[in-house]
Amino acid sequence: MKALRLSLLIFASLFSLCTPPARVEPFSYAEVQAQNPPGTPGVRYDGFVNTAATPVYGPKDALRCAEAECTLEYDTTQISFDASTRMWCVTFCQSDFPGGDQRVFLDCNGVTCLIVYGE
Repeated sequence: MKALRLSLLIFASLFSLCTPPARVEPFSYAEVQAQNPPGTPGVRYDGFVNTAATPVYGPKDALRCAEAECTLEYDTTQISFDASTRMWCVTFCQSDFPGGDQRVFLDCNGVTCLIVYGE
């Protein structure tokens, strides 16, 4: 019984580590996937840099992991989190170049799952 309680406590602790602060904007990963099915131009579902687990404990970790995938010059970032799927979205863009953004979607293990390029 003690082992079960300890296991549950460890699981709960790990689960809470991937909870962003309140200032991170929410988004819906399911909506993003529905709008960007595989085969859509400007959408990648594979061939990523981040394929091994690297825990993401907050926005700074999400940004660090997503930067490894970024292929454009940027001066602005926005970080969002989908609490239901535990997915992060890091958007890279240049403030004076509308539409030329790149959104990197990664899970709480730092594994990239999707990249959407702006037009």
